[in-house]
Amino acid sequence: MEAQGFVCSDGANVADFLTGVTVPSERQIKPEFESRFPRNNIELEQAYKQSSIKATMDRELDYPTTEEAKVNTRMFCEAMTLDKSKHLPKSSPMTVSFIQQVKACVIRQYQIIWGDKATFIIKQGSTLVQAIIAGSLFYNAPATSSGLFIKGGALFLALL
Repeated sequence: MEAQGFVCSDGANVADFLTGVTVPSERQIKPEFESRFPRNNIELEQAYKQSSIKATMDRELDYPTTEEAKVNTRMFCEAMTLDKSKHLPKSSPMTVSFIQQVKACVIRQYQIIWGDKATFIIKQGSTLVQAIIAGSLFYNAPATSSGLFIKGGALFLALL
């Protein structure tokens, strides 16, 4: 559309630009294109059909039916079969078992923790301080019904 003389203003997204091209009050035209830009839907369609973008889009649209796509799909399926864990049934869409996925996630989480030790230490320290504060609320609470409110508050803090 920009090659046809329409201006895509800064900050405009593609959808707004393309809908603005079809609305005469919203579109902006480059000064050198004022006499020759497409003015209606028929002229826009003709300009699109003559553009190089249409040929590229037609090739991309036809790609799934080409022999190259079939070969690539077959190679991908063979590669997935080779990569599939021996412990999984052939009908499973997964390539690794659930246990291996959990193991990989745990290892990754430990790598994240090891890479950011300061945050880990601060989190553990603040959790420990909060646990000591919440636990200390039980020490001075009477064992009667009058201490029920304090103990309930301490349990709420622990849950929170």
